[in-house]
Amino acid sequence: MPQKASTARPKTTGKVKTNQRTPRAGSIVYEHVKSELLEDAYRDLTHIPIEAIATELNVSRQPVMDAIKRLSAEGFVEIIPQVGSRLRQYSPRDVIDFFEFFALIEAQLTSLAAIRANEESIVSLRLLSAQIGTLPKLKKKPKDLGKLYRNLNRKFHLEITSMADSKAVGDFVEILRDKADYFITWEKRFSLAQHIETSVAEHEEIIDAIEAGDANLAALKTKEHILSVDREWIIGE
Repeated sequence: MPQKASTARPKTTGKVKTNQRTPRAGSIVYEHVKSELLEDAYRDLTHIPIEAIATELNVSRQPVMDAIKRLSAEGFVEIIPQVGSRLRQYSPRDVIDFFEFFALIEAQLTSLAAIRANEESIVSLRLLSAQIGTLPKLKKKPKDLGKLYRNLNRKFHLEITSMADSKAVGDFVEILRDKADYFITWEKRFSLAQHIETSVAEHEEIIDAIEAGDANLAALKTKEHILSVDREWIIGE
């Protein structure tokens, strides 16, 4: 985890600058900082650079601090009074516990999708799975390939959320998916790029179960899919 202090401006994801008077400034700053966390922008910094973020986005400190407080409540960062904020640290066991819980919730959502799916949504899942399957053929660096995979994988699971048609469960799962992406970015032993082919095979099994209307099998395959990440952490201990 973070080892050295730096006042350097962190990497950015190319988001458009906003203005502090914009009503949506708070939400834009929050999404920007969260995106930077998921892109591993602050790993080498002792503290999250509030002033640099405010300058970059052309806002005052307040919306940045509001974003940090929100991310702290969600467990991404921790605020140290009179000092600043930094990435929140978790033990390997914390991460394993999280993915085991996350797997149960995703499994429940997928079981609902199997009950409520229609042909159009199943076709959408097939197309997304096929897109993910083409990624290993691209001549990309592992980090860039992992980012492409993460974005398409998120779309795949968002499609399942749409199929499940359960807003309350879907909204909750989205928060957990952000945390899962954060842990995967944070833990360097797990490589998204190396996981793509296995993930595609697992996705296809999930789609088959949904198409068959088998809620129990869909839940089981989803749980196994999520816990394949969990096993990487166990092996790496």
